[in-house]
Amino acid sequence: MGVKTMELEKDIVEEVHQKLEIKNMFLLGIQHVAAMCAGAIAVPMILGESLGLGQEEINTLVSATLMMAGLGTFIQTLDIHGKIGAKLPIVEGVSFAGVSALVAVGLSYKGSDPIFGLQVMFGATIVSGIFAFLVAPMFGKLLKYFPPLVSGVVVTSMGLSLIPVALRWVAGSPKSSSYLSIKNIILALVTIGIILAIQKLSKGFLGNIAILLGIFLGTLVAIPMGLTDFSTLNEATAFTINTPLQFGFPKFELTAILSLFLVQLVIMTDATGNQINLSDICSVEPNQEKIVAGLRGHG
Repeated sequence: MGVKTMELEKDIVEEVHQKLEIKNMFLLGIQHVAAMCAGAIAVPMILGESLGLGQEEINTLVSATLMMAGLGTFIQTLDIHGKIGAKLPIVEGVSFAGVSALVAVGLSYKGSDPIFGLQVMFGATIVSGIFAFLVAPMFGKLLKYFPPLVSGVVVTSMGLSLIPVALRWVAGSPKSSSYLSIKNIILALVTIGIILAIQKLSKGFLGNIAILLGIFLGTLVAIPMGLTDFSTLNEATAFTINTPLQFGFPKFELTAILSLFLVQLVIMTDATGNQINLSDICSVEPNQEKIVAGLRGHG
């Protein structure tokens, strides 16, 4: 019985780490980007607008955010000496948990120069990342306090907390004349209906990319409804190179750093719950070493 169990666990691990065909990886990769894109774009836009940055500077923040989310996701797929990276399909996105704290930091320190406020944000974020890396082993010891019921409640609460964000996006931009229009609500319902129908009717690969298809088909529906604007694409470049220290050297202020420490603890709690649930989805037994490696990768 023990041998059969070990063989089954080996087969499950091999299935989780199997390499898919290029076309499948490409489509699933696009879906991951499309699903996390709204949050990854919204956060730097909120921060940039709160500091009064220009559109070009905000575009730079968005581009850098997407790049770092990609690097973070890549790190999580690895297993660097068994110490860094969960080796699970974790998508490192952008957490809304830090928005309020970062906005407060930026406004407190910007004075007459918004770039200085941005530099203080960067400095606090860097140190908080190091903090997360160092305290990861302590979080690993909390694994026994995360039974399926607790981790399930955490993830459910995270999903419920995002409902107001989703509803605001459905309403549209407050500055737009179509804000809270019936067209926006109809388009949202149509898009949700498309996604649910694909997931219900398709058991294979199409079901796995239901969100991507929903976004694509929803956009096609939005065109005749007059809810799309592609004018900014004419000004956008095909490729953007994120130059290091483009906004100058980070500034390190103790108050800002301490406030980000508290935010980081909240995010690490969410990340722990996410990793436990993802391990369950992948039929991989979560253990202290993997949790710690994933949190180090997050940091």
